[in-house]
Amino acid sequence: RLAFGEGVSAFLMAVVRGLPEDLGFLISKGGITSNDVLSSGLALRMARVMGQILPGCSVVTCPADHPRTPNLPVVIFPGNVGDAEGLALVRRRLRGTAIE
Repeated sequence: RLAFGEGVSAFLMAVVRGLPEDLGFLISKGGITSNDVLSSGLALRMARVMGQILPGCSVVTCPADHPRTPNLPVVIFPGNVGDAEGLALVRRRLRGTAIE
C-alpha cells in the first residue's frame, strides 16, 4: 500500500511539473498532497501566505523569482475542510465569478 501511494504521488508531482507555465491559479486538494505539490511539484522552498479563501483553506503564492510559475496563487485545500460546494466556490472566487 505504501509503495502504491508513493507511486501515485510521484505521478501527480510529474503532472504538476508538466503544467503550463501560464496558469492563473492552482488548487491542491488534500493536506499531504498539497505539501507534496508545494515542495516537490513546484519545488518551493518558500511561499508567501496570502490568507484564507475559505475557513481552513490557505492561499500561498510562489515567489516572484520562481523559474516556472512566478506569483502563482496556490490554494491548500485540506481533505477534511469544506462542504460539498467548497471546492466549486473556491474556483469561482479565484476566477472572479462568485456571487456572494
